[in-house]
Amino acid sequence: MSIEQQQGAIRNRLYIGGRKFFVDPAPIELTPQRYESQVRVSNLGLRIDRPQTTSGLPNIRNRHGFLFPWETLLKEDLLEHLDLLAAKGQPFDLCLWKQVTDMWDGDGATMAFYLQRRQRPATVEATPEFPDYPTRVVVSDLPFGDPTASLTPLDVIPKTFATIDTGTPGADEAWIETDGRRIGGLFVSKMRLGTAPSDVRDCLWAIYLPLYKVVIAEERPRVYSAGMIEPRAYRLLEA
Repeated sequence: MSIEQQQGAIRNRLYIGGRKFFVDPAPIELTPQRYESQVRVSNLGLRIDRPQTTSGLPNIRNRHGFLFPWETLLKEDLLEHLDLLAAKGQPFDLCLWKQVTDMWDGDGATMAFYLQRRQRPATVEATPEFPDYPTRVVVSDLPFGDPTASLTPLDVIPKTFATIDTGTPGADEAWIETDGRRIGGLFVSKMRLGTAPSDVRDCLWAIYLPLYKVVIAEERPRVYSAGMIEPRAYRLLEA
């Protein structure tokens, strides 16, 4: 049975550039970067500027950075795979098995939104012991954090790029693309609801396992301090 809420630690094998890694880097670092600027103005209020982006994207735009260090990696096939990724000219896929959350405002009319990342596809399989996590979509009649709010979990129905715009979701359904799409330089997933969220702030959210699109930003120095040691360390940036 799947566990819905996020659990501590990373419980599945990393999926990097088309294959699972059965030798874990340690420690793994994930660095979120929010795209906003904060300025203290003359009346001591705080002004927050956020980017203007495509309609339907989440309230908070962010990108993630990663650091994967291996103190030693003696698997020939994994070494070759990493070297090929370092020589690759295009971004590649990464699944870290940690949930992300996107949140939107409602306006009482809009029923189409975009997750700012693709969902983990079924082809990136979890280990049998930890079949987590299913995508969850929740609608609130009041802003998130209001203790009197009524929360409605929606039934998540997977659709493809070819079928997401065919037909109409049910009243308590959320249709989400499994393969996603590109909008400019972004890899996103379209979501359609059967009922528009209320005209309130921060009233719709989706929690899901993302499939990142990343590039290698830096290869760290290799220090050969002893025999039979093959260090590797890569800093990755989300495309």
